[in-house]
Amino acid sequence: MSTAELTPDTQTSDLELQWRRVHEATNSARTDYEAVAERLRAMANVFEKARERLDILEILEARTLAELKSERRECGRPAETMIDLR
Repeated sequence: MSTAELTPDTQTSDLELQWRRVHEATNSARTDYEAVAERLRAMANVFEKARERLDILEILEARTLAELKSERRECGRPAETMIDLR
């Protein structure tokens, strides 16, 4: 049957079938996209928490090192006596 021989009902049915297939594919793609986006948000949250932890520990390290150097100066010892201090 050529395209010219198709009735309007047959053409509509073919278009509906094509739309349903594309609609299902779109829904599947949307579901995949949303799952990937959710995983990325979760990983971004883990990354942010790790970054915050590192920032806090670097501040604590610097503060502790400064206190250690200050204490050693007060005792009249070189700041680098026991450990390699930055």
